[in-house]
Amino acid sequence: GQSITDMITLCQYTTNILLDDPIDDSLMELEKILTILYTLSSDRHFYAFISKIFLGGLWKYLSHPPVSFHYQDGYQWRSTDTSNNNLAFPTVGQSGQKYVRTCRSKRSQAEALPDPSLIFDEL
Repeated sequence: GQSITDMITLCQYTTNILLDDPIDDSLMELEKILTILYTLSSDRHFYAFISKIFLGGLWKYLSHPPVSFHYQDGYQWRSTDTSNNNLAFPTVGQSGQKYVRTCRSKRSQAEALPDPSLIFDEL
């Protein structure tokens, strides 16, 4: 049998897909769903229902055809300023740009950072 936690995970994922809510990849929901689907008995109607929702969600969120760098001009090699490493976000990681996260931080940053010279002197 499946655990209550697995069933809650399946319900949350299914609800997110059906309501067109975003999937929080930092929670590793897709990996959890794959593990649960692997352990379900394949002769259940429930398995077929959840599998259909899961595959529909994958189809919806993945680009078709998959984006490829190989056949686009300017993307065959890395640039010297490290730009264009991501087709969706070409300036992420580029020299001189602010650092960007693509997921939420679990820790909040301090409003006022300490003086760098003070840290240097303390070390």
